[in-house]
Amino acid sequence: MECDRNYLKDVWLDEHLTDGLYVFLEIADTGCGMDKDTMAKIFDPFFTTKFTGRGLGMAAVLGIVRGHKGAIKVYSEPGKGSSFKILLPAGSKPEEISTPVPDNVSWKGTGTALLVDDEETIRALAAKC
Repeated sequence: MECDRNYLKDVWLDEHLTDGLYVFLEIADTGCGMDKDTMAKIFDPFFTTKFTGRGLGMAAVLGIVRGHKGAIKVYSEPGKGSSFKILLPAGSKPEEISTPVPDNVSWKGTGTALLVDDEETIRALAAKC
């Protein structure tokens, strides 16, 4: 999407953003939403609204986005859910054309996936996969 200065003025980490083309990923929910006081703290390390948890998730997301010179636009209203739009600057390199892999060619990868979570049920589910 093409972002101008007006659109970029109310995002997290707007200090060095320039007008231009951005790739975006939008995540939305229909949960309880947040008031302005909560939204002001969501990227603080160790802030959480949950009874259990560590509150590192959104701070980590912000660090990753910052590392890629991007920004996050947040919209939320109590009772109406939340929407997060992650904006990353689009590269200037043209898209490479790839040759599609025929359907009859099977491929199987190998490797190790590391899952870190503080919930036992999530770790147990991942261990079964």
